Amino acid sequence: MNFDHWNYSITATLFILVLTPLALYFGYWLLITGTIGALKMLQSKKWQPVIGKIIAAEIRFNTYSNDSSISTNFRFVLKKTYTYRFKGRVFTSDQTLASDYLYDKEFKTLERFPKKYGDYKEFPEYMALEKMSASVIGRPVTVYVNPNHPASACLENRFEKEIFLPIFMGAILSFWATYFLFTLVGSLMR
Repeated sequence: MNFDHWNYSITATLFILVLTPLALYFGYWLLITGTIGALKMLQSKKWQPVIGKIIAAEIRFNTYSNDSSISTNFRFVLKKTYTYRFKGRVFTSDQTLASDYLYDKEFKTLERFPKKYGDYKEFPEYMALEKMSASVIGRPVTVYVNPNHPASACLENRFEKEIFLPIFMGAILSFWATYFLFTLVGSLMR
């Protein structure tokens, strides 16, 4: 490669050196985790159902913004921990869907709720989950167990269509960044 006649501006150079690797990383991360999640969801449809018991329930939250509002919104979820017996051994899990472990970091514990938005206990969604959390502990529940790896289980073995969003976004972003990089390298090699 001959860089003696480099003629890109500083902005273009920064874009190439910083944003292209980030786009590649993020795009392929979305594509790979989405594909793994979709495969896990499809596999879970064949998992064996057993009866388990909910032993704990914790409310977690994540933040998101609507396009129609400038404010930050919160989504609260009930993360259930349950035990189940499979082939004489007792296991513990907290996955609702088979792909939950891929996106577990999106939901934070309530200790990390931003104080600038007030008290999370005032949100109606939180109050409804608070009532539900006390009533689910000790209840029997159907658990779907991976017979090849019994430590892997989930409460719901359905296929969520939302898993296609990260696959689609990752494919577009990663293929665009890869095409851009190959085009750039090809033009520099001439």
